[in-house]
Amino acid sequence: MKKDTTKSAEQIVFEKVKSALYKRRLAPGTALTEQSLCDALGVGRTPVRSALKRLAQDGYVEIVPNKGAYVTHGGPEQISQLYDVRIPLELLAVKVTMDSYTDEDFQFLTSCIEKEKLAFEGKNLEAYLKTIEDFHMYIIRKSQNPYLEQAYKVVFQKILVYLALYDRFYLGTKKKLHSIPTHTRIIDAIRNKNLKKLEKLLVEQQKVTIDEFDFSGCYGANIGLALLD
Repeated sequence: MKKDTTKSAEQIVFEKVKSALYKRRLAPGTALTEQSLCDALGVGRTPVRSALKRLAQDGYVEIVPNKGAYVTHGGPEQISQLYDVRIPLELLAVKVTMDSYTDEDFQFLTSCIEKEKLAFEGKNLEAYLKTIEDFHMYIIRKSQNPYLEQAYKVVFQKILVYLALYDRFYLGTKKKLHSIPTHTRIIDAIRNKNLKKLEKLLVEQQKVTIDEFDFSGCYGANIGLALLD
């Protein structure tokens, strides 16, 4: 019974912190002290520590020895480096599978775009990023290369974290949705077996994405308020 309670408390902390990040209630670099989380959520230190470790494994939190846990933060240089690794991996996945794409594959990718649009219109950042992940991971898994998939997942997960923290998703009409037309053109490039076009699209996507990031970090609240529903 005690074990189940601890596990439940850990999950609560994990979900509350992650939700606060997606809702932009915790700014990049915010210190997540064990005591503040314990006080805000009414749980003990053990589940808090376990939850922070899980968040760190997923890239949302950085744990600094002898200092504590902080919301992940980065800048244009780090994000550009991630894309520099990601793009060749995605091109390789398409190169080795280009001749094997079927109508069913294209239907799935198109369905991801439809879900992406709905998530954007509903201002659901977590669902929006999930559809982007589904789109690109499908392309990677199509290669049936576990080493390629593993390498890509590490890089892409970090990109998703930065999108969650910095993308101008909540700017309403000021935010232009570039990803949908780009993803549509990516499908066309794969269908037409045009690797050069695909590479150009991925590079353009990198530039537009980073240019639209908001690195001001001017949001967030104290830990207690941030974790309230």
